This record gives sequence, structure tokens and C-alpha cells, in this order.
Amino acid sequence: MAILVIDDEESFARILRQHLAAAGYEVVCAATGAEGLAMAHEHAPDLILLDVRLPDMDGREACARLRAVSQVPIIILSALGQEQDIVQGLYAGADDYLVKPFRIQELLARARVQLRRRARRETSPLHFDDGVLLVDLPSQRVEKRGERVHLSRIEHRLLGVLVGAGGRVVALADLARGAWGEEEDVDARRVALYISYLRRKIEDDPRKPYYVHTARGRGYRFGSPEAESNDT
Repeated sequence: MAILVIDDEESFARILRQHLAAAGYEVVCAATGAEGLAMAHEHAPDLILLDVRLPDMDGREACARLRAVSQVPIIILSALGQEQDIVQGLYAGADDYLVKPFRIQELLARARVQLRRRARRETSPLHFDDGVLLVDLPSQRVEKRGERVHLSRIEHRLLGVLVGAGGRVVALADLARGAWGEEEDVDARRVALYISYLRRKIEDDPRKPYYVHTARGRGYRFGSPEAESNDT
């Protein structure tokens, strides 16, 4: 497993490298956002640890640019610990946010969680094509009858979680976590709102969805209407 550390504090990055290497990970380091973006493309790491305060760009900008081309897990490591800072980092596409200073064992535990989640995603379906709707998760390409469907970042994430579930019902908490990085206090109305946005773009009749189905009291499911007769 390879981890990319993007942080301009040389001593901090060196300590991270030592602990991560001792835990059995391969580690590469970048000191700027531009260097980090290039190394992410070159090395295709399994996890990225990203600082917010970089000399050439805001780390949240780097996070958003990484997320636009990759689903690699990203943990932001930052001394900025206000609620607004954390929310902005998660909205930029981070999977987790850890405030400095932190204990190395907590970082290692969170890294293992993200790597396990990535392993589960990689065993999930990455493509869907029934001749009408095409969903290619790695390239974030969605087409309907050969025409490109333009989705927002949140809509892409929701669709990715649903397709990746392989026909299983996805709970509201898992949808919220996949779309917004939220772990608790799930706003069911917000999930339902974005599901409605998604349906308007991929369904022939959003009032009678063919692809995105509501599993009452449980969540949502992606698949044909016949796959689970209890869904509506």
C-alpha cells in the first residue's frame, strides 16, 4: 500500500514517513500542491494525506482537483480545527479530517479505515450499461442514449455509491457519508432532494423511476424495478 503525504513542513513530513513506513506502508512526499498533484498522477497512491496550508495553493483546492480525477481516499491533516474549516474540507472532497496535533495511532487507525473502504469499493461494480444509461465510475462519465449527462459533484458521488452497491439497498447514512463525508446527524431531506436532482437527469420519468428506487424505511437502491418488488 502506497501513501502520498502532501505537506510543506519538512520535519512533520519526515516523522509521518517514519511512522507510516514502520507500519508497512510505502511513502512518498510532496511539499507543494502542484508537486502533490503530479505525484498523485505518477504514483497512483492508495491514500493521500493532505495539509491545508500549502505554499502554492489552498489544500482544499488541491483536494477538489484530486477528487475531480480520482476516487483515492484523502485525509486532510490541518491545524485549522474550527467546524467551518472541517466542513469546507469535507465539501472539497476529503474523506476524513484530522486536526493537528494528533496522535500517530489515531492517524494510522483512520488510514486503515479509509484503505478498507477503498478495498470494498474496488470489489464493487465500476460500470453500468444497459444500452440506455451508461455509468462509468472511474472516468465519472454518464451518458443517456449516447448523450453526455452532466452531474454535479454531489450527484456523481450519490450515483457512484448507488451503482457501487451492486443492486443492494444503500442506507441514508451511507449515502450521506459518500456524498458529504458525514458520519452522523444525517439529513434525510437533503439526501432526498439530491436524489430528486439525480432522477431528473437520468430517468425518463422521475415520478416513476426506473433506475433509482426508494426502499421505504431503509434508503435507496440502483437497479431495474424487478430486482426488488418491495421498492417504489
